[in-house]
Amino acid sequence: MKVVKWWVYTVVIGLLPALMRFAVWGLTDFGVQMVSVSDVIAFGLVLHISMINEAEDVDWLPQKWRTINHGASLIAIAVYCAFFAVSVIGEKSPSVSQSNLLYCSLALAGISLMLSSVVLHALTSSSKQAAS
Repeated sequence: MKVVKWWVYTVVIGLLPALMRFAVWGLTDFGVQMVSVSDVIAFGLVLHISMINEAEDVDWLPQKWRTINHGASLIAIAVYCAFFAVSVIGEKSPSVSQSNLLYCSLALAGISLMLSSVVLHALTSSSKQAAS
């Protein structure tokens, strides 16, 4: 059940800005982009904040594992923030390729989703072992 909650509370809620943008794109003639760098960045940030939070809620995790998880998440958050800054600069500067930035953001978000799934699996497997 914890996995289902994680998918709903983290993944679906993290995707809400992108899903709303997609709905506006599909249902209106406003000329909005189908996918935005900022929506992808928001999704990645939600994933990594969730990983930090999930690791904080358990007492039985080794400190080293928690430190590695937090460090990786903080690095990813910093990269997402840098992508966001470049995206903002790209709104006014033709020297920034928004499409390349979007592809890089999508790739990073995919990696973040896989990493989050691995961390969740490790937490749920370890919690079962700790309970027995």
